[in-house]
Amino acid sequence: MKKRHCIIAQMILLLWFFLDMIGIHFGDKCLVTRSYKEDGIFFLIYLTAVVLFIIEEKFGKWFVICWMSM
Repeated sequence: MKKRHCIIAQMILLLWFFLDMIGIHFGDKCLVTRSYKEDGIFFLIYLTAVVLFIIEEKFGKWFVICWMSM
């Protein structure tokens, strides 16, 4: 049960980060601008960390913790 809650939290954060990468506009209002050119590598590192966490929890959780603490 505990791992499932962690995965859900990581997926929500991954979705938030993904929306930051592509940018969000509601009509003429801009919630966040596209930032994949500036932050794309950080998104890929975080995506890798989440995939490692899902596949191999023992190693992946430490990678996610270290990356998120930076």
